[in-house]
Amino acid sequence: MDYSNWQECYLRIFRYIDYHKEFMQHIVDSQAYSLFTDFVLQSIDLMLHGVLKSLQKDVSRNRMQEQPWKLFEYGLQGIIINWFTDGLRENPELLVNDLLNIDMPHLKMLLGVDTDRIDQTGHFVHSTSTI
Repeated sequence: MDYSNWQECYLRIFRYIDYHKEFMQHIVDSQAYSLFTDFVLQSIDLMLHGVLKSLQKDVSRNRMQEQPWKLFEYGLQGIIINWFTDGLRENPELLVNDLLNIDMPHLKMLLGVDTDRIDQTGHFVHSTSTI
């Protein structure tokens, strides 16, 4: 996963839930609703972790927990949960394309990546200067 395909990865979460909607609905209707929300959040976390790793190769898992992208992550989770609880009526592709058309500079800002150290292709550039 990287910047170029993160939206497709996000759309896969929608498709997975749609394919397993009866099972997911049983979870939501049970006392285990938190399992559904945890599944969505963990899927998004894995997706964003892959994107962040592609942008910044030397990021640690502990440092990621402090990044401003947590707000972005919970927003993505909320979109999926609302879509599901509203009966899967909206086309997920339209949701992903319309609501999440984020360009590289904005995504870097949301992920807390040092934009001065990212090249045009979205890869982290290691500094070679000496002091």
